[in-house]
Amino acid sequence: MTDEMTFLLVGNKDVNKMNLIETFLKSKRLSNSKSTFNFGFAKIKIQNRNIELNMQTVSARLDTYGNMIPSAFLFVYNKNNPSTFKDLGKLLEEVKNVFPSIFPTAKKILVGLNLDRNNDGDETIVTYNEIEDFARKTNAKSYQVNSDDVKKIENLFIKIAKDVLGIYDEDNIQDSQQTKMESSESDISCEVTMLLIGEQEVEKMNIINTFIDSNGNSRGNFGSKIVQIQGKTVQLNLHDSNLMLLEKIPFKPSAVLFVYNIDKKTTFDVLKDYNTKVSELYPRAVKVLVGNNSHLYESEEVNENEAREFAQKINATFYLTNTKDKTNLNEIFINTAKSIINNSGENIKSENKQIVKSNMNQVNELGISEKEAEKKDGKCCCLII
Repeated sequence: MTDEMTFLLVGNKDVNKMNLIETFLKSKRLSNSKSTFNFGFAKIKIQNRNIELNMQTVSARLDTYGNMIPSAFLFVYNKNNPSTFKDLGKLLEEVKNVFPSIFPTAKKILVGLNLDRNNDGDETIVTYNEIEDFARKTNAKSYQVNSDDVKKIENLFIKIAKDVLGIYDEDNIQDSQQTKMESSESDISCEVTMLLIGEQEVEKMNIINTFIDSNGNSRGNFGSKIVQIQGKTVQLNLHDSNLMLLEKIPFKPSAVLFVYNIDKKTTFDVLKDYNTKVSELYPRAVKVLVGNNSHLYESEEVNENEAREFAQKINATFYLTNTKDKTNLNEIFINTAKSIINNSGENIKSENKQIVKSNMNQVNELGISEKEAEKKDGKCCCLII
């Protein structure tokens, strides 16, 4: 069986989008490929699945592509040419108008080209805040690549294809029923217990149930799922609780996830009290701050910068998510479990490495060093691949 997917690369005429495709087509992983002046085609196998990938570039007149069914929209700009980034706003509105039913569920990717030409002190670059704001409003993941780096552009396209397919590299989410049939309980390497806390209206169980889907077990205020993390078979135990019940919990969680709705300030403000209690009861637990309903950014009452400041203050990782398109949902639980396994349940010491921006959640999966992904000068919030 062959899966077919289409990537639509959107950007103004000064952005060499076709060069991005042609560089990808040099990958040795492709079994067959071809290109024309604005189109590329490739066949590739991902985890025993045959993929036919169509890549189409467009600069204007998107209405002529209305019959297409894109799996992902790639908004491409040149980081050293701010006008190419500014034009994305207009192109974004055109994409929404041409693909009104497809756009909400399709993957959205923001791609900055020519990172290698960025010099310190250069004022003619797209700023961190501009990139972050566009990615947040578009609910997009953001990357930066050198336009002539075959390996890194290969990683980019394959990563997007895996996101479309719901494949998460080595940290594959397994069908728990199948795993139980194929292995005994003794094959489970470890169990990781996470506690989701927050007001009732943030719908923590909805987050749990969406994550475990049909491949886990759920009852009452509890859900579990078996996953593969770094070669280990791990059972994730997820519990829903609130402030009143914290002292009555008969176990000590390895991680506590503080959940709030970005469109309801009261659900965020109360987390200060939650943190005080959690720090008293579970001082060794890994902390995670989760902003739910990220798709409601237009009516947000909690500014993302405010949330990040709070996360840094309590030494927590930070994610935005929603259960509509599952943005960052797998990354929240997988990356948290990974940090627990790698750090034996200790909180990560470096506060700078604790803050996981809403579009910086794939670093380990792409094999990129944290040093590359984090810019201390604050100019870049994106993945460098």
